[in-house]
Amino acid sequence: MRSRYCPRLQWRSVHPPVAGAQSADRPAAGPGGRDLACTRASAWTKLPIMIDSVHIGFTTAPTSVTIDAWRVKLFCQAIGETDPVYWDASAAADAGYAACPVPPTFLKAIETDHFNSAQLMEQLGVPLRSVLHAAQRFDYLAPLHVDERIEVSRRITDSYDKRDGALSFIVIDTQYLRDGVTIGTSRQTIVARNSIAAEASAA
Repeated sequence: MRSRYCPRLQWRSVHPPVAGAQSADRPAAGPGGRDLACTRASAWTKLPIMIDSVHIGFTTAPTSVTIDAWRVKLFCQAIGETDPVYWDASAAADAGYAACPVPPTFLKAIETDHFNSAQLMEQLGVPLRSVLHAAQRFDYLAPLHVDERIEVSRRITDSYDKRDGALSFIVIDTQYLRDGVTIGTSRQTIVARNSIAAEASAA
């Protein structure tokens, strides 16, 4: 099987030719000489996004994750955090912490060790090229420190449309437990653009 690139669209697979058919290296031309392979790919990119309500309530199996000090420090470097309390035990003790706390948004990084948003979109059948991370909030119910071990699970909580279906919003809740007790939660909202509905709405 070969791959053919359609300009400004995407990579797509082109099956080998059958006897008497035109070469797969050069698919038949459509109206105006346009490559039919590209035409089909273009249409595919505009398939309507239909989020089946059966997926609402889907919950991942819990994963146990350890808060590694090196990873917290790397996360701080990535986001430009300069407060040493997050990676220096002495600085944390001087500030009154029992151990180095985690930065407020570090819980997002933990999601990638569990069941990330891309995997959840795959579960819903939503193409990644159409989605945007719209919002996320974190709520801490108890302090969380380096070297602690927590359990993570995620749940697709809701899905709704706006602008006559041009935009679909997916809500994902994540729960973080320590010793069976919830110590934090997050709510993420992902928006997916439905090209067909968007064009119809703009017409």
